[in-house]
Formats: sequence, C-alpha cells, structure tokens
Amino acid sequence: MTKKYRILAILVAVFLLMGLVAACSQDAPPPAPSPAASPADPAETPEPPANGAVEVDEVVIGVLAPLTGPVAQFGVATNMGINLYVDQFNAQGGLQIRLETFDEEVSHQWVSPAITL
Repeated sequence: MTKKYRILAILVAVFLLMGLVAACSQDAPPPAPSPAASPADPAETPEPPANGAVEVDEVVIGVLAPLTGPVAQFGVATNMGINLYVDQFNAQGGLQIRLETFDEEVSHQWVSPAITL
C-alpha cells in the first residue's frame, strides 16, 4: 500500500513541477513601440485612469516560511527559489519587487502577526 502512495506522490510532484516550468517559461518579448506611436507633445499624453489606479516603481511582497526549526530545509529552499525568481524579475528593469521575509519558526504564534503586517 505504501508503494502506491509513494508512486502517486512522485507523479503529483512531477506534474506540479511541469506546471511550474510551463508557467515560468518566458515568451518572446513584446515588440518595441514605433517612434510614431509615442506622443511627441506632452499635452498629448493620456490622462491617468479615473479608477484611482496609481503607478508604482516597487512592490513589497511578504514571504512567510519556516526558516528555522525542524522543517527549516523546506522553508530555506522555498525562500531561495523565491529570491532567485525575484532577482531575475528585477534584472529585467521596470517594476521592482522587494521581499520582506518572515520566519514562522513552525509556530502559530508568529503566523497571525506576520499576516497582519
């Protein structure tokens, strides 16, 4: 019975990994806008959207992971993967991501305060 569960777990892990690879694959970059498409006169620049949206240069994302304790290997590996992706994303320029990493220490007492930050 345990052999079936082990095979099932491996299959699920492989499918999740395939989905992650497919989701993170890079498509061809969008074509650069032609010089004629950009407004030459600042008066012709479009107005900001009326829905209250604002442009930002940086987004802060919180990461809550077990970096210490009995399951630290999973939290450290997750944190390293997230940092790798963020470094690659930030290298492209434009919108930047800043991570705020919190160690949950495998304790529920740290989860609630970290979520409310």
